Amino acid sequence: MNEIPKLFKNPIYKDKRGILGEVYRKDKKNFVFIIQTISKKNVFRGFHFQKKFQQSKYIYLLKGEIHDYAINLKKKSKNFGKIYNFKLKPGYSVFIPKGYGHGYYTHKKENIVLYIMDNFHKKEYEDGINISDEKFKFFFKQRKFIISDKDKNWQSFKEFCNNIKSL
Repeated sequence: MNEIPKLFKNPIYKDKRGILGEVYRKDKKNFVFIIQTISKKNVFRGFHFQKKFQQSKYIYLLKGEIHDYAINLKKKSKNFGKIYNFKLKPGYSVFIPKGYGHGYYTHKKENIVLYIMDNFHKKEYEDGINISDEKFKFFFKQRKFIISDKDKNWQSFKEFCNNIKSL
């Protein structure tokens, strides 16, 4: 599995009534779980992953504007630790494969994100990488975040490297 995150421009059809936008067309993925988040401006959610029962995620932006980030956490990958980032506006989506930590930063007053996943959330296996880690300063310098207490307390990337055998 050498999948990497990929950006998609979803078809949008406009007429005098408004718009109709395609969110997802089934291909090889078997998605089973859908959630939605509504976030204020300057929120960072992430970097999240599950140690077991990993999830591929299809992220679709319904409203607002976000920068979406994925970090390769597959230790055997030649791109281990590489950070991918995508700017999403309505009508765009991104696919995040298993083995990646995922997060996003919001730019607008209201941001609505739809997650379509191929595995269920298992609270006992959730984990994350702390956004304050040195590794991410290049991307996030001089930004003030609204971030959950849980996300503030995740491990550093170095701790992840030392503590997790493989993803």
